[in-house]
Amino acid sequence: MSNLTNKPATIDQELFKQDLLVLLDKYAGSLSGQEVLALSSHVVGQLLACQNPEELTLVDAFRIINANIASGNEAARAEIQKGGLH
Repeated sequence: MSNLTNKPATIDQELFKQDLLVLLDKYAGSLSGQEVLALSSHVVGQLLACQNPEELTLVDAFRIINANIASGNEAARAEIQKGGLH
């Protein structure tokens, strides 16, 4: 899904997500799940701080973040049930 709408992700959005997943997989054996969550959340906080508040309010930013956490969780659970992810 696109981060702003219910439309399918663009090619660039999908490629960006895939690149992030490759990076996460690279460190899968050396970082715990808690470490990955903490570091990823820290980066999201940094990205949030870089947003123009005239274009994106904190309320709207957290709506995007929350919606995508839920969407990602749902997608990962479905993938795990198919035998994917680890």
